[in-house]
Amino acid sequence: MTNKELQEIAATLVSQRIEQRQPVEMEWAIQSIIGNYTTGNEGDFFLFCAHHTVWQAVKRAIEKYDKAEEEPGQMLLGLATFERLKIAYSIFRDGTIQLLHVACITDEEFRARATGYRAQSEGCLAHAREIERFIEYRKEHPNWADSLSS
Repeated sequence: MTNKELQEIAATLVSQRIEQRQPVEMEWAIQSIIGNYTTGNEGDFFLFCAHHTVWQAVKRAIEKYDKAEEEPGQMLLGLATFERLKIAYSIFRDGTIQLLHVACITDEEFRARATGYRAQSEGCLAHAREIERFIEYRKEHPNWADSLSS
């Protein structure tokens, strides 16, 4: 099996679960894939390596939903007037992070996500202002880099 084939298997598993409005929990997805391709006679080293490789593939598949707004038209819900609403979000529920279809996310979980986005945007705006301030600082202090330690 190639990495590309494994990625396709993970992406299919994740998208099928989301389409069925079933949660996708990382460890469940990993074990589901490994269980389909092992006999139970594999050694610890093989299982460790398999777990890590499948973890990477599942993570990439989930990230397609988490990063949907960065790739226009991808994994977005598609309701009129909702340009950024995703099909699914990673939500902390029952002690784990799960990828959930929007129809399965509670109002409280959505409010927490919105609060997180607001906090993130405030941090991004503060960072942008700091970069702009630094641009001016460099103009005023041409030898600024000399004061940095190696």
